[in-house]
Amino acid sequence: MATCNKSSRTPKISGVDASPLRNQCHFMMQWCFSKLLLGIIFNFNVFNSTVSTFYINRRNFR
Repeated sequence: MATCNKSSRTPKISGVDASPLRNQCHFMMQWCFSKLLLGIIFNFNVFNSTVSTFYINRRNFR
C-alpha cells in the first residue's frame, strides 16, 4: 500500500515509482474534502431553516 505522506517526494512500491498513485490519492483527498464541506454546509442550512421555521411557528401560535 502506498501512503500519502508529504515527506517523501516519490514513494516507492517494491522499487516502482508511484507518483501517479500519489496524485490519485491527492485528488481523492481533495474530492472527499469538498464533499465533506458541501455536506456540512447543506446540513447546517437545513438545520437552520428547520429551527427558524419552528421558532416562527411557535411564536405566531401564541
